[in-house]
This record gives sequence, structure tokens and C-alpha cells, in this order.
Amino acid sequence: SPVFYDYGRFARIFTLGPFEISAERLAYIINPMATLIANYRTVLYGGTVDVPFVGMVATPPGPPDLGFLLRTLVTGLVVLAAGWWFFSRHAGRFGEEV
Repeated sequence: SPVFYDYGRFARIFTLGPFEISAERLAYIINPMATLIANYRTVLYGGTVDVPFVGMVATPPGPPDLGFLLRTLVTGLVVLAAGWWFFSRHAGRFGEEV
């Protein structure tokens, strides 16, 4: 997880069949904690923005992306519903299996 470093340091491009994906995006897709920690970093420390002809410019701390929060909420509710369904369906055998 990007606790002590930023995923922006990965500049490699991977080719997966007909698709090209950056190492940064692939790390966000694979690691469920990556976006949470990145948003905490934005709230606490600010971030950086790539400005044309200037380069990377620091931004002040601010609120997290609301779209991110909505996606996180929806994902959490879907995982909760799937876990609840699975537990309800197999609850009678948990004691025997475990």
C-alpha cells in the first residue's frame, strides 16, 4: 500500500493482450487499500497536480473526491450483501466446517 510512497513513481506500462495499462493504475486495481490511503494523504497533506509547461505543483489539503467516496460506499454495500447472503446460506454448516 502507498503509505510511505506515492504510486505515481511507477512509470512502467504493461501490455495485457490488446490493452495497455500503467503500473500505477494496475496497483490501484489490485490493492484495495491503495485508494483509501491515497485519499487520506490528500486530506491530510494535499497532493500534486501536473501543470503544463510548469511541472508538478503542490496543492493544499482538501476534501476527498466525492465520486471516490460513492464508489467505496457502493462497493462496501455489495460486499456486505454478498457476505450476508453467503453466511445466511451456509450458517448451518459453519460450526461443523470450522
